[in-house]
Amino acid sequence: MQYGFLNFIYKSKAKSQMGFSLIEILVALTVFAVGMLAVATMQTSAMRGNQLASGLSEGLRAQNQDKVEELMALDYDHLDLIPGNYGPESNPPYDTWYTVLQGLEGDAVANPDLKTVSVTTTWRDLSGDHSVSTAFIKHRTL
Repeated sequence: MQYGFLNFIYKSKAKSQMGFSLIEILVALTVFAVGMLAVATMQTSAMRGNQLASGLSEGLRAQNQDKVEELMALDYDHLDLIPGNYGPESNPPYDTWYTVLQGLEGDAVANPDLKTVSVTTTWRDLSGDHSVSTAFIKHRTL
C-alpha cells in the first residue's frame, strides 16, 4: 500500500509539471516583445542614418559635378579659366573651390595648350570635416 501511495504522489507531480504555466508564457512573451522593440528601434535609426548619408552624398556629388561640368563647358580662354585659385562658392552645407594651373600638374614646363582644373568641395558634419576633389584637363581646341 505504501508503494501505491508513493506511486500516486509521483504521478500527480509528473502531471502538474507538464507544459508551461501562464505566468511563464507571459514572461517569455514580454522578454520577446522588449527584444523586438529594440530591434525595431535600431532598424529605424539605421534607416534614418542611411537616408541622411544618401542625401549628403547626392548633394555633394551634384555640387562638385555641377561645378566641373560648368567649367568644362567654358572656352579655353574664358576669364574663369585664367590660372589661379577661385572660391569659395557656398551652397550650405557645401563650399566649393577650384584651382586652374597652366599645363599639366607637376610638369616643369607649362604646356600653353593645356590647363589642369581641380575642383574641391568641402563640408562639415557631426563626424568632422570632409572633402571631395575632382580634376580634369582642359585642352585648347583649334
